[in-house]
Amino acid sequence: MVISGLKRDSANTYLDSLCKGEQPRLRKMLKSRRWLYFPKKPASEE
Repeated sequence: MVISGLKRDSANTYLDSLCKGEQPRLRKMLKSRRWLYFPKKPASEE
């Protein structure tokens, strides 16, 4: 949020959009009531 200059809701919407689609760039995990975002591994490494 700080680096991109987005507000909290806009940042969440942007990160959620990166988790969707045919080739998502991020994966989302719920841990301790907080969403964590991680880079998605390429298909060849999974």
